[in-house]
This record gives sequence, structure tokens and C-alpha cells, in this order.
Amino acid sequence: MNPIQLAISPCPNDTFIFGALIQGWVPAPSPFELHFGDIEVLNEWAWHGSMDICKISIRALAGLADYQLLDSGAALGFGCGPLVVTQADQSGLDWGKVPIAVPGKRTTASLLLRKWLIQQQGVPAQDVENGWHFIRFDHILEGVQRGEFKVGLIIHESRFTYQQFGLHKLVDLGAWWEQTTGLPIPLGGIVGRKTLGSDLLEAWQEAIAASVRFAWAQPEKLRPFMREHATEMADEVMDQHVGLYVNSFSESLGSQGHRAISFLLDQVGS
Repeated sequence: MNPIQLAISPCPNDTFIFGALIQGWVPAPSPFELHFGDIEVLNEWAWHGSMDICKISIRALAGLADYQLLDSGAALGFGCGPLVVTQADQSGLDWGKVPIAVPGKRTTASLLLRKWLIQQQGVPAQDVENGWHFIRFDHILEGVQRGEFKVGLIIHESRFTYQQFGLHKLVDLGAWWEQTTGLPIPLGGIVGRKTLGSDLLEAWQEAIAASVRFAWAQPEKLRPFMREHATEMADEVMDQHVGLYVNSFSESLGSQGHRAISFLLDQVGS
């Protein structure tokens, strides 16, 4: 058979989770070719059917009929949601017009921002995205710092570094979600193409879970691989990233994880 096309992000949580499998310390169920992409690039690859097994935003699952969600490799949890940041504490913003840098249209972050603006700021649904600018997540902090955008919606390691850019947190959308729902925030997950068949998908699911367990047992062995793909990230930020986004849900979503995902997907289009 042709090699599996496997796509993940270069972020530390993904390289930590998949590192043992990619480097052969955990056997892969089948040959594969590895691809790296920013989360919105990954979402687009899945939507266009370019990859066999792919990391995506949970929000991007809505309408993604050719793939199924795997039980392992996900990023869910408490205290790990996207943040809304500005140059200074702001009040009286016209949320229907203010320029906001957003890390992708199909991201979970953009869905949470949309719901927060409608429910907490009273922005009419048709006006929510009027000032939005979709850019790569790792360009947002600099854009807000330069004044190109009034507001930034940040994800990944940016939540650990925004203060270094002189920025201020307006709202923690993950905390708002948790207070509203009592559920963990579903950020990202691994999907597999249904045409691979249930046996192969289950084998990959088990291999990813085994890779997670290997990483927990021997984290220092993963560090060079993680550092290679997070070249501009300090080790302490890399460790914070892994500590926040890799947890028991990464080994198995479990009933609570699946419940959180179902609830979030119910919000798409509402």
C-alpha cells in the first residue's frame, strides 16, 4: 500500500505526542510520510482530503464527512483556551468593527470568539467578523504590538509570551467556556480518513496512544526532536506548552472528552 500521509503541527505538544512514533521508538502500523503545517493549514489539508491522518482544530470537524476522529493524540483540557489580548486595557471597543487578528477561520479559537462576542458583547451575528483578519497564529503578537491590529486572538505558546510583547489579556475564552459549560475546552484532535478502514485506523489510534505513554516515560529523549521543530522557543516555554496541552485526554478522550467535543460542535452555526 502507499505510505500513509501523516500531518501534524511543529508545536511542542504534537512533536511530544508523535515523536516516539515518528522516530521509530514505537512501531508505526504502516509506512508513512510526515508533513508539518500550521493549524489552519492542517485544517485546509483535511478539508481538501490531502492527508490520511491529520491534526485539525476540533471546530473543523463540523462537516468533515470523509474523516473520523481518533481517540488519541488530542489537545483538550482546562486552563488552556485561547486568550484575547490588546496593547493596553481597553474599554468601549466597537466589537463589530475593531480590527482583530484571528488564527484561522476553522479554528476552535475563532468559534469561541464568535460565541463570546454574540453572547457577552451583544454583537449581532452578521457583524461578528467585520473586523477580523485571518493570519498565522505566530504572527499575531507582533501585529498587535505594531498596532496593525487592535486586538489579537492568541493560541499555542503565545499565551506564555504575550506579556513579553507588552500586551494585556482582556479575556480568557477557555475560562469563559469552562465557567459556562463545566467541560474541558476541545482545541485539537487527530482525524483519519475513513477509507483506510477501521482496523488500520484503530491500529494508528493505539500507536499514537503508545507514543504518548513513551513520551511521558522518557520525556528527555523527546527533547531534541521537539527543539528541532520549535527552533525559536525557549526550553521553559516548550515545557510549559507540553505541560498544558498534553494530558490524559491526549492518551484517550474518554467520555468527558467526547462529551465536550459534541457540545462544541453543536455550537457551530448557532
